[in-house]
Amino acid sequence: MSDKTTITVCREAALRIGKLARERGLSLFKVASEALDLAAEVVIDGKTPAEAIPLVKLHKVAPVFDMVYMPLGIVAEILKEADTDVYLIQFYDYGRELGAALSKELKLSELLKNGDVLKSLIPARRVEFQRGALVVMLPPRSGKLAHLFASFLRGLLDGFGCTRHTVSTSSNLIEANVSECTSSEG
Repeated sequence: MSDKTTITVCREAALRIGKLARERGLSLFKVASEALDLAAEVVIDGKTPAEAIPLVKLHKVAPVFDMVYMPLGIVAEILKEADTDVYLIQFYDYGRELGAALSKELKLSELLKNGDVLKSLIPARRVEFQRGALVVMLPPRSGKLAHLFASFLRGLLDGFGCTRHTVSTSSNLIEANVSECTSSEG
């Protein structure tokens, strides 16, 4: 049998998890212990548990879109000889549909401020968001795919209702000005 201890937590959080555990027929001890184990993994990676919540919400929506993780090198190789401009509208449309679905789970500000969510959607090396400017650095091998990922990002932003934005690409960089969308968000 495991050793037990008492910790102090926010009353509302304790009541909520207790109610959810009871409704699902789960042991509160087991749920709380697993939640702390999960929190430890997140903290080990240099994040806070609150920063992981948008990723959990993304993974609730992702199955509807049959999303898969695939190395960028494979995608680039498949599309190497293709006229990628043919896919611009499809990338935009998928981005818009995903944005509309995600907007039911996340605020636009949560999407923009949490680089891990965008890194799960676009093969980004780095994502920065400051003062209404979003900068996405793609891997060097993204090459001619950068404009497809930019089209996806345009759609994603539109799906969130952020239609007053500008998105540009240069080499392996995507820059989006979304200041008009974020200044009005509460």
